[in-house]
Order: sequence, then C-alpha cells, then structure tokens
Amino acid sequence: MHDVSPRDVMILILLCLALYGAGLADIPPLDRDEARFAQASKQMLETGNFVDIRFQDVPRYKKPVGAYWAQAAAVELLGGDRTAIWAYRVPSLIGAITAVLLTFMLARMFVSRRLALLAAALLATSVLLAAEAHMAKTDAMLLATVTAVQIGIARAWLGRGGGATWLCFWIGIGAGVLLKGPITPMITVLTLAALACTSRSLVWMAALAPVRGLALALLIVLPWFVAIHEQSEGAFLTTAFQGDLLPKLLGGMESHGAPPGYYLVLLAVTFWPGSLLLWPALVNAWKYRREPPVTFLLCWILPVWLCLELVPTKLPHYVLPVFPGLAVLSVLWIGRGAQGVIGHRTYCWFWMAVGPVLAGVVLYAAVAGTAGPGPAAASIPAQLGAVIDRAPLAVLAAPVAVLTGLAGGIMVMRRRVADATLCGLAGGGLFLILLFQFTVPSLPHLFPVPRVMAEIKALDPARNRPVVAAGFHEPSLVFLAGTGTDLTAPEGAARAMAVMPDAIAVIERRHAASFAEAAARLEVPVLVRATVHGLNYSKGREVALDIVTRADRP
Repeated sequence: MHDVSPRDVMILILLCLALYGAGLADIPPLDRDEARFAQASKQMLETGNFVDIRFQDVPRYKKPVGAYWAQAAAVELLGGDRTAIWAYRVPSLIGAITAVLLTFMLARMFVSRRLALLAAALLATSVLLAAEAHMAKTDAMLLATVTAVQIGIARAWLGRGGGATWLCFWIGIGAGVLLKGPITPMITVLTLAALACTSRSLVWMAALAPVRGLALALLIVLPWFVAIHEQSEGAFLTTAFQGDLLPKLLGGMESHGAPPGYYLVLLAVTFWPGSLLLWPALVNAWKYRREPPVTFLLCWILPVWLCLELVPTKLPHYVLPVFPGLAVLSVLWIGRGAQGVIGHRTYCWFWMAVGPVLAGVVLYAAVAGTAGPGPAAASIPAQLGAVIDRAPLAVLAAPVAVLTGLAGGIMVMRRRVADATLCGLAGGGLFLILLFQFTVPSLPHLFPVPRVMAEIKALDPARNRPVVAAGFHEPSLVFLAGTGTDLTAPEGAARAMAVMPDAIAVIERRHAASFAEAAARLEVPVLVRATVHGLNYSKGREVALDIVTRADRP
C-alpha cells in the first residue's frame, strides 16, 4: 500500500478507540436487532452448535453466520461473561476501526498523507458509523469488507495489480458473504459494471485474478453454507431469500418503507460532520469526473446510492457502504483548494443548521429517556429544566453540536475551509464521545429491561428462578434474563406459575387484568412485587411492567 506508516495507523486507532470505546459497556442491550444477534451468539456458546443460528427455539436464518461467530469468539476471549453486551459489540468496534484504516489506505492511493488522514477521520467521526460501532450487528464489519473490495478494484482500475489486489478483493467478497449474504457482491458488481461501461474495457479486471480468486472466496464461504443447508434441510436459503431479501426488494418490509430521496435527506445527519463538505465536493467531483480516481469513486457511489434509493425497504444504515467513497471525494475537493461555494451565504447557513438538528434530537431523547410515570410538564422549558435537574450530563452533547456548526459556519463565511473542517472534526468527535459516554447511558426510561432485571435479582440473587413474560417480548429481556425465558400470553404466564411456583413473571400492565383472571381460575395467588415504567422505543409507546410472584412465595 502507498506509504502507510505505523504512526498514521496508531493515530487512527487511538482516535477510533476514543470515539467508539465511549459508553460501549454502559449502554444497555438495544432492541431489537442487537439483542437478537447477541442472544443467538450466546446460544451458540451455550449449545456448542456453531452452524445453526437460533433465537430461543426459532431459527434465525435472515443473515449468514459471520457476525455470530465473531461475537461468540469475542465473548470467550474477553472473559466469557455471556450477559456482558459490550463483549458482543467488540467485533463491530474492530470492524469500524478496520474500515477507517482501509479508507486511509484507499485515500492514500489518490491524495497526500494529510488528506488521507483527513478522509479517514471524516469516516471515523460520522454519526452513523459511530452508532454502528456501538451495536452488536453486522454493518460495521460489513463496511470493512466493502472497503477492502474497493481497494482491490481501485488498484486494478489504476493499473497497480499484484498479490494485494486480488487478495483484498476476494477475501473481502468471501468475508462479506459470510456476514450479510449478497450485499458485498451486489456493491461489487455495480461498481465493476459502472467502471466497465465507463472505460468500455474489461482488460483491467484481469488483475483481480477471477479464477483463483473465486476459488479462494468459495473456500471461505462454502463449508458453512453446505453445513447449514444440510442441517436446516434447505430452510436457510429459502428463508434468507423468500423471507428476507425478496420482501425488502418488493415492498417496505416491517414498516420500513420510504420514498426515493430518503437517504439524501438523512445524509446531512448520518455523515455529519463530513456531510458539511459534501455539497461542494460532489459538484467538484462531477467537474473532474473523467479523472481516474474520481471516475472510480463515482462508479462506486452513484450506482449503489441509486439502487438503495429505489429499493422500497429503507433503513438509515443501508447506505453506510458508500461512506468511505464520500469521505475520499470530500478530501479530493479540499486538495484542489476547496473551489466553489466557500463563502456563499446559503452554504454557511447549511453548516450552521445541522448542529441544531442534532441538538434537537439529543434534547428530545433526553426528555423521553428521563421521563417517569405521571403527567407531563406543562411546557417544553419546564420539561427541559426537569431533564437537566435529573440528568445534567445527558444534555451536554446538544450545545456542542450547536457550537460546532456555528463556529464552522463563521469560518466558512470567512473562506477558512481548513479551519472549518478541523473545527467540524473536533466538535463532531466531542459530540460523539459525550453522546455515547453520558447522554445515552443517562436515559433509564428508554431502557426498562435493566431495571426489570434489577428487581428480579432483588427477589432472586442467585438467578435460579425461571422467568416468564406476558405482553412484553423484547429480545433484550431474553438476553439478560436467560435463554429459557418464556415469552407467552397472559394465560400462559398464569399456567407457568401454577406449574413452577418459584417463577417470576414480567407482565405488561395492559395485560394485567387478563393475567389476574387466568391466575384466579387456576387458583394461583399472585402478588405484584414491583413496577417498572419505561418507553418501549421499538414500538414507540409507554409501558408499565409489573414484576409478579406467587403470593405464597418470597
């Protein structure tokens, strides 16, 4: 790779550890995807079956096995505490760091060392990647595989073939398939097709060594695919395609539909603070689109972006695989002297506007996440005052976001783009550290399950008693309470307490009457030991959770 020094690597690793390590162990398990991934990985460790993927007794065949293997390995290597969610997040943290380092290596092929470091820092401080680095899912690791593949394509496109070229490309393909099935190959095919159409040539692809490379990728992916095909009797591929991929292509799956333009609107926030450079960077890229580095980046970004905008099912993280390309495009613009709209009033207002939007999101989350039962405060100022009284650290990120945009906008107005960019990076990094270290962990109302577990442990310090839940079936409860947690209806909870007198029940208040009637019919005396109030953010509604035992048991 182009002149990548150990010092540069260490600088980026330390930056990423500061950003992504903040709050990693303090933020509770997130519903629903993260808790499902972590629980399925925990069950692999409990059962010793590292081929099949299950959430309790239900097959989880929407994604391949890569993330589950990585999480299970991390938990065992980091002490073996199977309910410590931070250990399951470590592979995502490593994936995010790897993606940042690979972005630096990619940018170094096109620009100077300083600009390459800037590109990597823009990716590292993006809100979306920082969020994914804090979640035990696939997307941060997937980004590393996509970036590795793009390095291979860039080297082939620029005539710099060699062992690193085809190895980066095909190892990235194989690892990407094990993580998220067709996503990495899809991005690869779109990029290659766009470059082939642009160059009207396929000769340069010979550097990717398609025969031996494909053999290497198959060696990576086939053993598990064959094993799961046999163990599931073909159910994995059927479920992954018909139950997950196809519905997303045909309609807004699981209420996640959105019109074209969704990602473009969100980009101002998800790629912040790097998004502040994108407007002029994209204009500059189109002006120089015939230059090989720019051609490569546009052939990566545009086809993937258009494809994602046209697919009906949309989630904010789907567009993450183009973020490294956006970061490199941004520094190419800076390297050309930041031509264009610097100093333009509209552009300055854009710099200043995104910070207050982020601040508003933080304050809204703080109000929702520190609330309690009872009537709401009479006014927004009163609500915010109550939040500051209850959790003063939870609102620190908001003023940082506002001040970052304000200071950067003033610098842009004075045509000091370098200073504005550094201001954006410093403020954006501080915003992320405050957000994850203080804001999110300070919102107990958003995370009722840890408080439920505290009440359960007060009743059962040894954690030997079975847990049954009616009406509240969030995956984080299974992850923290145990794989054997019985998610059932109110009647089922009452029957469970009749059969298992020591059981502890978690009953959502909406189902309390049905549960009490069923318990009375079965002559099971029950007693509410505690009540936990919270916000089920997965469903967007307030919940009250009664912790119930038999009245004739302590």
